[in-house]
Amino acid sequence: SETTYGITIFSTNIETVVWGGGTAAPVNDATPVLTNPDNSDYMFAKLRFYFITSNVSDAQGYSDIDYIELSLWDNSRSTEIWRIRYTESTNAFSIELGPAYITLSGSSFSKSGFDIDITWSIKIDWDHQDLSNIDIRQYVVDTSAESDDNWYEVDWDVETRLDYSTAPSLSDDRGDLDTNDLVCSGTVVYYGSALHPLANETDVWVLHDVSGTWTGNVDGSGAFTVSSITSSSTVRLNTYTIKVVVNGDGSGGTDLYYASSETNEFITDQIEFYLSGAEDGRINVNATGVAWWNARYDYDDAEIIGGLTAQLNGSKLLVWDATNSRWYYQETSPSVIRIGYTLNSASESGFDLTGWIQSASDTSIIWDLVVVRSYSTTDTRTNVSDTVDIDVLLEYEFDDSYVDDGT
Repeated sequence: SETTYGITIFSTNIETVVWGGGTAAPVNDATPVLTNPDNSDYMFAKLRFYFITSNVSDAQGYSDIDYIELSLWDNSRSTEIWRIRYTESTNAFSIELGPAYITLSGSSFSKSGFDIDITWSIKIDWDHQDLSNIDIRQYVVDTSAESDDNWYEVDWDVETRLDYSTAPSLSDDRGDLDTNDLVCSGTVVYYGSALHPLANETDVWVLHDVSGTWTGNVDGSGAFTVSSITSSSTVRLNTYTIKVVVNGDGSGGTDLYYASSETNEFITDQIEFYLSGAEDGRINVNATGVAWWNARYDYDDAEIIGGLTAQLNGSKLLVWDATNSRWYYQETSPSVIRIGYTLNSASESGFDLTGWIQSASDTSIIWDLVVVRSYSTTDTRTNVSDTVDIDVLLEYEFDDSYVDDGT
């Protein structure tokens, strides 16, 4: 109060005074914040730069601060993965520990009065450990070696593994020898997420178990298509291994898939005609002759009972005989002739096979007549009631061979 006018009400203005020459320690002012996480609290390898904020102060002014360090630890705080630093005097950012695990680029700072506010800009590398519920340690020290050291249970997660939202698959599972138009497709995502890796950070490889590799990239939706994949030139089971690797690592790179590499199989196969014959090799003129074959898949000997298009010489097509379980062709001839039956082409619609082999022989049918060539007797005149032998010479018209049985 004052006595001149009797005023008893006052307002107060606060003035802060900084005493020079003190040794007050700098302070970590706030919990570091991951400002752009994915899936709430994740940092995914090579997906983007992630921004983490740090706020520190020093009662003697920001210029009294020497450097600030931010380090990432596992949840047990037993293993330090990486440590990054900002040095106030040079405004330099550096990686002090674990340079193989992160990229530090584009970080920024703001300095005013007592405060330094930092935005760290980091990108997770594929070699980083996969971690859950990580802890952060922040350390600030001033030029007098006074410091503040704090742990933060931030519970962020780091994920470098990949998965497939659409499993890799080949465009076919069985085809001709030397197939050269197979396509492998699928969709890649980060493990446990719907987000997908970037095309410039990954390569997709398809490897044949004997010879051949093919590559492609994911598109903007994580989908990939690898075309013009070839197969073996022999009948066999082909195995293709699908890998997603670090961009530029080649087909021998480590698969980023979270489990054992995915595989697809493709059978190189052909049609095999393994039995053949005719219902009767020699028949009467004008009778119906039947030539037949059995066909199967060469890989597993499964019988082909449908979808087969097999053409014989003379553009004759085989048809399926369900009663006798075989493929046949039938025809008649009004004249004496031998007709041979040879396979000229074959394909089937079950697996779209066009290649074929013939392990059974060609077949033929003779249309024929029996011809009486001559008669002969031992005596042209004999007693009444005597027995007379008459010899008749019978031959087949087609080849003049003797008829030696029959009635």
